[in-house]
Amino acid sequence: MKKLLFTALCLGVGPVSHAQFVSELTLTGEIEMACNIDFDQRVGLFARATVSPERNDNNLSISLGANLHGVLSRHRCDAAGVAIARSGLLRSPGRYDTALELVYVYNFTERISLEPEVQYIVPPPATAIALPDALVGLVRLQVSF
Repeated sequence: MKKLLFTALCLGVGPVSHAQFVSELTLTGEIEMACNIDFDQRVGLFARATVSPERNDNNLSISLGANLHGVLSRHRCDAAGVAIARSGLLRSPGRYDTALELVYVYNFTERISLEPEVQYIVPPPATAIALPDALVGLVRLQVSF
């Protein structure tokens, strides 16, 4: 079944250098499906869907995006990406928030990277308190051991 889904998602895309379909079921009951497709080691596309148990407040998430590797570096140790995500409650129609994301990642080494990011978040319209849209900026410094 996984191979059949993988073929259906990646069929007719063109010259693909790497494609991957992943389906997971965690111990907490979360189900995640993702498809990642890379073209010529420079451009990548992804789609991801996650369904969590009812005890999780945000139990449905869908995201789509694209990455471009080697934006400012000849050695392709950097990447820029854009994504859109929707998440919300399965049993509450119309209770979804939407986030648009722009990100840049620079890998200083295999273990150290810097990641500035900007997100524009549109809150769900059907909440008890009317929330304004939010523009959020953040910077991550990742160090792996």
